Amino acid sequence: MTDDCKNTYTFLANWKRMCDFLNQKCGKVCPLSNGTYKGCRVVLMEDPRRAISVVQAWSDEHPLPKPKTYEDELKKLLPASLLYRKNMDGKQEVYLCRQMLFDSEPPYCNGYIVDKVCMKCWNEPYPQQGASV
Repeated sequence: MTDDCKNTYTFLANWKRMCDFLNQKCGKVCPLSNGTYKGCRVVLMEDPRRAISVVQAWSDEHPLPKPKTYEDELKKLLPASLLYRKNMDGKQEVYLCRQMLFDSEPPYCNGYIVDKVCMKCWNEPYPQQGASV
C-alpha cells in the first residue's frame, strides 16, 4: 500500500484521481456507487468507512507513477555510464556529480563527491520537457 487513504488529504487526492481516471462518469462505472447510481457524496455520507476502503483499493490498483529522476535520465541518455564505483573499502559510492552534468550553473557543492548528498541530488525529480526549472 503506497498511499494511506485514512489520511484526509490523501483520501481526497485519491478520490479526485479516481474520478478523473473514470472521466467523471458516475453510476455503473464508479466503484463508489457500485451500480446504485447514487452520487459519490451520498455514498460517502452514508458509509464513510466503505468509501475509504473503496478509494484505498482503487488507489492500490492504480499507484501513482514514480517521478522520473536525474538518475533515470542519465541512464536513458548514456546507458553505459558509470554513476557508481567501489571505493577503497569496497563500498559502492557515487562517481559523478549530477549538477556538473545537468545544470548550467556551478554546483552548490563545488563538485565534491559526498555520497549521501549526491544520491539525494541524483534522486531529485527530473524536470519535464517544456516545464520551467
